[in-house]
Amino acid sequence: MGKSNSALIKLFSGTSPEINIFVHGFRSINTIEKLENLAYNILHAKPSGQVYLYAWKSDINFNSEAISNLILLVAKSKNQYVSTISLLSPILSIYARFKFYESRAAILGENLKRHISKIPGAKDLNIYLIGHSLGALVIFNALTANDWFDYNIKDIVLIGGCVDKNSSLWEDVIDQISGNIYNGYSIDDKILKKTPDFKKHIGRNKLLINTYYNNRIINHEFPSYSHSDYWPNLEEVLFNLWDNFIISNEYDVDENL
Repeated sequence: MGKSNSALIKLFSGTSPEINIFVHGFRSINTIEKLENLAYNILHAKPSGQVYLYAWKSDINFNSEAISNLILLVAKSKNQYVSTISLLSPILSIYARFKFYESRAAILGENLKRHISKIPGAKDLNIYLIGHSLGALVIFNALTANDWFDYNIKDIVLIGGCVDKNSSLWEDVIDQISGNIYNGYSIDDKILKKTPDFKKHIGRNKLLINTYYNNRIINHEFPSYSHSDYWPNLEEVLFNLWDNFIISNEYDVDENL
C-alpha cells in the first residue's frame, strides 16, 4: 500500500459522471479474504460511476513483547491486579490497536485528498464519500484537515460511524461539501458502545448540529443492526439512507466479482 499504508483501489468504471469512494474501518481488511469480501459487498450494491475503495492498513497483530509491555505499563499503577490484567491482555491489545488506528485516521484523512487528486478529471465530477466505522472518521478528518473548494464533494454517507457526535468541527465538515451528510446509525451497535473512550458516536446516535445546518443532515436508524451488518447489506443500507444512491445497470456481477 505504499509508504502511507493506504491506497485508492479502483473497483469499477461506470459511465455515470461521478466518483464513489468507500472507506472501511478498523480490522476490515486485515486478511486477503476480508478484502475480497469487502470488494464483493461494494460491487454487489452496484453503485454508479467510478467506484473506489480507500484501503488502509487497518490492523496489526501485536507481538508478544508488545503485549507484555502493555500489561506491565498498566500493572505499574495497579500491581495487585496483574493476574486479572494478564487474563484480559487480548482485550487490552485490541483496545490499544484500536486507539492506535483511531489516531492514524488523521493522517489517512490528510492523505485522501492526495489520492483523489490523482484521479483523472476528479475536479469536474461529483464526489461522494462513503465510510463505515473508523472509515467515517477518516472522511471527517479529510474534510477538516484540507480545503476542498477546488473539488465538488457532494454528499458524505457515514454508516456505523466512529465519530464523536458532539465534535465542534461538524460545521467545518458541512461547509466543505455541497450536498448533505447522511448518517446511518443503530442503538444496537454494541461495538461502538465498547470503544475505550467516553464519546457518543454518530453510529449509535442522531447527528444534530444546529438549526441552520440540520436540514442538510439526514439521519436514518437501522433497528437491530450490529456493527458488522452494514457491509453485507450495503445495497439495502444505501437505498434506504442515501437519496442520491443510484443502482447502476452497467454491472455484470459474474464478470466483475
